[in-house]
Amino acid sequence: MNSNTWCVILQYLTQSFDHTEEELVVEKRWSDTSSMHIERYESISAVLTNGKVLMIGGANNRDILNSTELYDPSSGRWTIVNSMNDVRFLQAVSVLLDGTVLVTGGVSSGAGIANTVELYGPLTET
Repeated sequence: MNSNTWCVILQYLTQSFDHTEEELVVEKRWSDTSSMHIERYESISAVLTNGKVLMIGGANNRDILNSTELYDPSSGRWTIVNSMNDVRFLQAVSVLLDGTVLVTGGVSSGAGIANTVELYGPLTET
């Protein structure tokens, strides 16, 4: 990732999409980057300690998702990584000191509130 690049993931609440942009801070402009593999909204992202961005869950016009994708700012590409065990949207996320990502709560299938918690390890991408 260049020192003038700041990765921003934008999402709209009314429809699913797969388009992303990054802001070039020094140049003060937005630039298109590659699209995600899966359209989604009401997902959440986390900036990992290695600078990559993990996009987690959400929903699209058909389903609640358990899928996750990893964005690499140095290549501008998205990669599908291992899915969560549970589908969820509107979840919370925390990046722990060791780099592990903690995903909590949200809404799961059947409009139920999820009380499950999952961990993502960036070294193993699981």
